[in-house]
Amino acid sequence: MCPIILERLLLLLLQQQQQQQQQQQQQQLLLLLLLLLLLLQLLLLLLLLLLLLLLLLLLLLRFCFCY
Repeated sequence: MCPIILERLLLLLLQQQQQQQQQQQQQQLLLLLLLLLLLLQLLLLLLLLLLLLLLLLLLLLRFCFCY
């Protein structure tokens, strides 16, 4: 094979490798983002549960002092 064809092939391989690395990085970023969103959802759920508990407690106290 002549050197020009070899050089082209090497360039193509290098480009493919770079594209694969970029795709991997993008996938990792997406995964991280999804995990963060999930964590945020869990925190919101926890907050909601705490609010519900607080509400129940207030209702209980109100009924206790009514009688």
